[in-house]
Amino acid sequence: TIDSTDDHFQWIAIADHGDSSEAMDVSEAIIADTAAQMVTISGDIAYADGEQSTWDNWFNFQQDSMTSIPWVTAVGNHENEPGYDFSPYEHRFDSDGQSESEIFWYSRNFPGVHMVFMSTEHDYSEGSTQYSWLAEDLSSVNRDVTPFVIVYGHKPMYSSNNYHGSEVELRVALETMYVQHGVDLVIAGHDHFYERTFPVAGDTVVDTGKDGRFARGYAPIHLVIGVAGRSAYEELDEPQPEWSAYRENISYGWTKLVYHGDSKELTFTHHRIDGTIGDEFILQVAPLASESDGGILGIPGFGTILPILAMFGAAVRRLR
Repeated sequence: TIDSTDDHFQWIAIADHGDSSEAMDVSEAIIADTAAQMVTISGDIAYADGEQSTWDNWFNFQQDSMTSIPWVTAVGNHENEPGYDFSPYEHRFDSDGQSESEIFWYSRNFPGVHMVFMSTEHDYSEGSTQYSWLAEDLSSVNRDVTPFVIVYGHKPMYSSNNYHGSEVELRVALETMYVQHGVDLVIAGHDHFYERTFPVAGDTVVDTGKDGRFARGYAPIHLVIGVAGRSAYEELDEPQPEWSAYRENISYGWTKLVYHGDSKELTFTHHRIDGTIGDEFILQVAPLASESDGGILGIPGFGTILPILAMFGAAVRRLR
């Protein structure tokens, strides 16, 4: 059991896992990390694709971790199995306490962090049940209790990988909502590589941080962490988009996140299975040293206005 009042919390985020040798290396690293208190998966979990024994093999390998700490999941396209739809996933995972009847969008409070697990595989358009639920959930977050908000979903709003790329329909439907409600981080998979954006809205960078640090409140940082074991998608969009802060396309690994309650910070470290570190950054509640209490350049509310203006500009460009 995770006590939501703790002032320190650390967990591992992965996506696109499966049962390859690289996936087993990631699983072994997760099992070896005795400090981790939870694992999250942003969809495409076992890659059973209709072969149910694949699920059994996958669970057998994860059980040393799963019997010690919770694994919390969002669904991906490979959980929608041929001939079964989402039934195998519903049979094996539980978010609502009801057997064989799964909720595909839900949220949980953890120390310092409100986590939302949505489904990019179900209707999220305005007026849908999921859209209405997301709006209500995000508007109800108590930022004094959980200063950070993270949304997990399988398909990425921003991706410079040439295989799938950005899910523009998802971005059009939900980005404004995420910005308005101060979502800090969006974690996805689907493209089998690693990428981190700057805080971005409407294709426009709204903050570049300082020395690997970012103050929350301007726009979400997007992470694609589809490197947990499936074959890499190596072809990238060139030139690298301005919103893409860091990317790599031939490695496998996982991301470690730690909430520090004393400093109100989230630290992020992308680990590769060869023992090296690929990417690091820090997200903090307090303004950066170069900012005033009123916002960037001392303009009150500037951090909120800028991403909205960016999205307006992007909408105008699409209409031209």
